[in-house]
Amino acid sequence: HFLNEWHKNSADVIVQSYSTCREPNFGQCSVSPSKVEKSCLDIPNTINLSNFNIPEKTASAPFTIGFMGNIAPHMLSEWVISMNASDDFPECRVLFAGPGNFEFLQNQASLSKKTKRFEFSGLPASFESFLSQLDVFFYPVPANSDGTQDLYLQMAMSAGLPCIVFSHNGLMNMVVNDYSALIVHSEKEYNEAVLKLYKYPAERKRLGKNARSISKQIYGLENTGPRIDDLYRKMLTSDKRDILQNKAHLTNEKCQQESGANLFILSFGQNGDLYRESREASTFIEG
Repeated sequence: HFLNEWHKNSADVIVQSYSTCREPNFGQCSVSPSKVEKSCLDIPNTINLSNFNIPEKTASAPFTIGFMGNIAPHMLSEWVISMNASDDFPECRVLFAGPGNFEFLQNQASLSKKTKRFEFSGLPASFESFLSQLDVFFYPVPANSDGTQDLYLQMAMSAGLPCIVFSHNGLMNMVVNDYSALIVHSEKEYNEAVLKLYKYPAERKRLGKNARSISKQIYGLENTGPRIDDLYRKMLTSDKRDILQNKAHLTNEKCQQESGANLFILSFGQNGDLYRESREASTFIEG
C-alpha cells in the first residue's frame, strides 16, 4: 500500500494504479533522493468490462440517482443525505448500495422530510441490474477521503451513466468536467448539477455517451492487460543492475527499524497530515 524510500530508490519503474493517489505518489517518485528520475506509469486498477452490458432503463420509471461503493462515515460526505433531501429536487429515488453498515445513513434519512425518497441495500448480486435503474450516478466523497474506489466509477462510466463527482478526491482525475461527468465542489453545486441533469435528458445522454467512450479506451483488463504484459517483457530484457550500489540511499536497514505505521505515514511525504494527526491523538475518538 505504500512505497518507502528504499522501494522508490531501488525500483526501475513505478506503476500508479489508483487515480485517488496519483499526485502524491507521482510527486514523491518522479525524482528519488539520489536525483535519479524514475519511469512513472499510470496503469489503472480495473476489472473485465468488455462484457459489461446494461439493459436500457424503463422510460416510465421515476428519476433515479444512485451511489454504489463502500458504506462508511469516513468514505462519504457528511451531507450526503441532506443534500439529496432538498425541496428543490423533483420527485425521485436515491439509491445506496454496497458493503458496509447503513445505520448512520438510515438515521439521517429518518430525520429528513423525504424518508421515502431513500432506499438502502447491500452489495447487489448483479452490478448491471443496479446500474440499470439509474439516471445519474454520484460519488459524494468527503474532503479528507483517501478511499480507492475507482472500480465503482469505472462501472458507472462503462454503463453509459452521467456521473456527478466531488472534487475532494482523486476520482475527479478519471473524468473530464462537462464532457464525461460533472465535477462539483459543494453541496450547492451538487444540487445544481442534479437539477440540470433532471431537466435536460439530452445532456444526460451526452455525458453518458462520452463516459462510456473514455471507459472503453482506458479502463478494463482488455486495455490494461497488454500494457502490463509489455512492461514485464521490457523489464525482463533490460540490463540487470545492483540496486545496492549506492548504499547510502538504497539500504533497507533504516526502513526495517521503523514501525509499519510510521513507514506508512512517511511514504506520503507532505501529504500524510491526516495520518500524522491520528498517530499523535491522545484518544481513539480524537484520532
